[in-house]
Amino acid sequence: MGLRTRALCKALGHRISVLKVTEIVISSVFVAGITPSSAGGEFLRVHSLSRNRIPVGRATAIVVGERLLDALFIFSCLPFAFYVLGDILSDYKFDAAFFTANFLVFLLLVFFIYGVWKPEKVKYITRRLTGRLAPFFLEKNRCCNFALYGTDRQGNRPFP
Repeated sequence: MGLRTRALCKALGHRISVLKVTEIVISSVFVAGITPSSAGGEFLRVHSLSRNRIPVGRATAIVVGERLLDALFIFSCLPFAFYVLGDILSDYKFDAAFFTANFLVFLLLVFFIYGVWKPEKVKYITRRLTGRLAPFFLEKNRCCNFALYGTDRQGNRPFP
């Protein structure tokens, strides 16, 4: 059960026993099961890994890496699910919307993984993209201008 976590720890240069990692994984799954929206398990996993002489940053990277591996597995199963459920879900509008949403989430996942691999390039692409899209959103919404700049574009304070 903890072999994936142990492999990620080993990849970052930390040795931890299979029994200890299994204890960490089982306890975090238990906490995730009793907390709303499964939010508590990841924090416990990071904390437990950091108590075993793994720095908090690396423990967080291990947990995020596990979630990315889960996401890759789910997205690799998506074509098979479309094939199996193709006869059951015969509404083509729903299929198109579902496929489009999954494709966009997959692109975001690939963009995130590329950002971990080459962060400077992703930072450049993100700044260029937001720089081109910002005029469409900021000019129309005075609240966003105030939140970003403290004033509107003309230098007036929109709120007293």
